[in-house]
Formats: sequence, structure tokens, C-alpha cells
Amino acid sequence: MEEYDVFRVIANDEFFQQFLDKERCPDVKPNVVLSVAEQIKKLSEVITLMDKELQKQVLSNHEGLLSQATWVEKLEEVLAVMQTHVQSLLSAVERLRTKIVEPFSKIETQTVMLSRLHATSDLLRRVARIQHLVKRLNSQMKLADINKAAQCLSELAQLSENVDLSGLEVLEEDQRSIRSHRVELERQARLMLTQGLKAQNQSQ
Repeated sequence: MEEYDVFRVIANDEFFQQFLDKERCPDVKPNVVLSVAEQIKKLSEVITLMDKELQKQVLSNHEGLLSQATWVEKLEEVLAVMQTHVQSLLSAVERLRTKIVEPFSKIETQTVMLSRLHATSDLLRRVARIQHLVKRLNSQMKLADINKAAQCLSELAQLSENVDLSGLEVLEEDQRSIRSHRVELERQARLMLTQGLKAQNQSQ
């Protein structure tokens, strides 16, 4: 790479021309619009190139550098402008982080809390309904109302679907009653079926 290659690359780049034009008003919208990440990447790359070029010039042209003070000053001016712009971009990113990332984190936390509250509310609703149905089931079994007891057991089974109710002390006694009534109901159903088949055979 020749000694003026880096500066020529910068001078011919449309993005960097907006920083090199001394007559350009700072408030004028740039011709090349890049994202913050793209600007930081582009600026970092050219800073690295200029730093390498400076080192190369120092090593290979130590004597000649004395007569090239103007060229070095130009590079240093460009480097200073680029570094200032990088700092401005980083400050803008930090402001965006404060305005966007932190509120988003708060919203995310609140969403998790609402989800847990919803799950707790649903669990309490199920527990209350199960306790109510178990009381009804106990009465129906005492009255030997098999049909209504079967309907009650069916609804209790639906309430226990897709949710883990194990380990809830408040439902331990109710769960034992449900299992006991289910066994008894199945026994009576088999008995009724057997009696029905016998009656059918006798009538034939």
C-alpha cells in the first residue's frame, strides 16, 4: 500500500466525506445513512487502518516524516473526528438502552408476574370447584344416585386434567374420597351390567 492510499480511501468514501467537508453544516442530513452498528463498524475499521498506516510510516520513513507533517496532521485530524463520532454513537446507544432495554425488562418481569398470578388464580378456582363437587358427590353416593354421581366424577376428572394437583394438603382428603367413590361406582356399574345381562338371558 502506498503512503497516501489510506487517506485516498477515506477521501473517496461518501460516508466519510461528510466529516472531511469543513463547509458542511453539522445540521445537514448526511447523504449516506447507516445504522448505529454499521457506523461503529465502519469507523472502527478506518481507525484501525489509519493506525496501521501511521505505524508503517514511522517505521519505514522516519527521516521523511519530518517533511510530511501536513499529511500526518490530516490523518490525526480525521482520526480525532472519527473517535469523537464513535463516542457520540456510543452515547446514543447508551441512551437508547436506557429508553428501550430497561423499560422492556420491567415489562417482561411484570408479564411473568401476571402469568404466575393467573396460574395461581386458576389453581384456586379448580380447588374451590373440586371441594364443592366432592361434597355433592358424597351426598349423591349416600342417596345411591348413580347417574348424577357419575356425572360429578366426570367433571372432577376434567378439573384435574393438564394440571398437577398432587401435594396439595387441602385436597388430600377430597382426593381419597374421589378414589373411593370411583371404585364403588365402578363396582355398582359392573353389578348392574351383570344383573341386566342375566335378566336379558332369562327373558329369551
